Amino acid sequence: MFELIGLLLATAFFFALATVASAILGSLTWLLVRKRPLAPRKRLLAAAVVIPLASAAYIWLCVAILPGESLFGDINEPLPNGYVVKALGKMPDFADISDPTNSWRAAPLSEYVGKIAINGPLVIGQYSHPFGEFKPNPNEPYFIFDTSTGKTTDLPTLSALQKTLGHPVDLAEVQFFRSPLATRRRRIDNTIELGPPLLALLLLVALIWYSRKRIDSPNANIYT
Repeated sequence: MFELIGLLLATAFFFALATVASAILGSLTWLLVRKRPLAPRKRLLAAAVVIPLASAAYIWLCVAILPGESLFGDINEPLPNGYVVKALGKMPDFADISDPTNSWRAAPLSEYVGKIAINGPLVIGQYSHPFGEFKPNPNEPYFIFDTSTGKTTDLPTLSALQKTLGHPVDLAEVQFFRSPLATRRRRIDNTIELGPPLLALLLLVALIWYSRKRIDSPNANIYT
C-alpha cells in the first residue's frame, strides 16, 4: 500500500515538473513568435505546451514496460552466466541472486545480500540479514559465488575475502550497483526513453527558427 502511495506521489511530482516545463516552454515560444500570424502562432504555442507533458507520459510508460526499468525502483541487474541480483526498491538490502529463466537455479547463499561486485565469473559480496529476519548480525560475513560452478564460499571478514581473491575489492551496496553487463541495455533504454522527446523539442526549435527567419526576411509579409 505504502509502495503504491509513494509511486502516486512520485508520479504527481513528475507531471507537476512537466507542467512547469510546459509553462516555461510555452512562454518562451510566445516571446519568440508573437509577431507571427495567428494560425502558425497557435500551432507553435500548442506544440510547446504539449511536448513536455507528452514527453513525461512517454517516459513514464517506458519506465513501466522496458526491461531493467521499474516504476517502483526495483533492482534487477545481470550477473555472469545468466544470473541476476534482484531486490525490491523499498528493501534493497534484502537482495538475492538467481536465474530468472530457471527457478531451480539459484545461488546457494546463507543470507540476504547487501553489497556486491563482479570479478570475472565470480560474484563477490557481503550478506546483510539472515533469512526471515530484519535485524542484521553485528558483523555480517562475506561470500564468493562462482557462477560457473554454482558454488558459494562464505568468508568471515573482508580481509579473508581479499586474501582469497588475491587483490582488494570494492563492494557496492545493491541499490547503487550497476552491472557492467547491462551497459548496452541501459544505452538502448536511454535512447528509447529520451530520443523521441529530444527529437520533438529539436523539431519545435527548428520550426520557431524558421518562423522567425520568415519574420526577419525583408520580403516577408507577417500578415500572411
